[in-house]
Amino acid sequence: MTHRPRDKDVLNQPGILAFAPGTWRWPEVYGSPRYHLWTIAKLGWRVLYVEPPNQLRAMTKTWKAKDREFYVLSPGRVAPFGMRMVKSEKMGERWRTLTSRQLVKRAQAAIETIRLKTNIYWFGAPWHESLIRELPFGPRRVCHIYDELAFSPAFSNLQRQLLWDWERQLLRECNLALCSSHPQFQRRQGVPSRITLLENAVSKEFLPENVGEPPEN
Repeated sequence: MTHRPRDKDVLNQPGILAFAPGTWRWPEVYGSPRYHLWTIAKLGWRVLYVEPPNQLRAMTKTWKAKDREFYVLSPGRVAPFGMRMVKSEKMGERWRTLTSRQLVKRAQAAIETIRLKTNIYWFGAPWHESLIRELPFGPRRVCHIYDELAFSPAFSNLQRQLLWDWERQLLRECNLALCSSHPQFQRRQGVPSRITLLENAVSKEFLPENVGEPPEN
């Protein structure tokens, strides 16, 4: 017979408020923060995974995994993160700030609903530097670097520089930075943050498609 924790047991479990770099269904590599968080939830942590919307929508949706305390929050009435890289740097900053404030507001409401005791804030993208400014102090802050977006040839030189600046500022604000490869780890050695190499390997049994994942938005 499977033991179901009592409410007071659940409330005493460590909790993570995680902000996603992309939506749940993006075809990302095993090193993606969502896969590591999925595994951490299997170990007993409670995780609220907040993903940015692809498009404007009115309704907020929350999905919960069947076999662990893992929640995916898709907030409504939040500006899509696609606005973060508009051509005007000043306008881009305004959109990022507005989106971050809305995401934090929806996340805090969800925390109260599911009664999550937050021990860690978890970030996974360079533009989360704007998010960290909107969150209250207290919990430890972890940044997970799992790709080299700031060096992608898909962006202009100015865009790459902006992304790198945002990421460095995020790293400065975090207590710990996790890197998913040796090149990532080496590239960030000069940034004033505790940086740890997290091996890029997750058992396939923990991947959402093998356990159950959120419905289509």
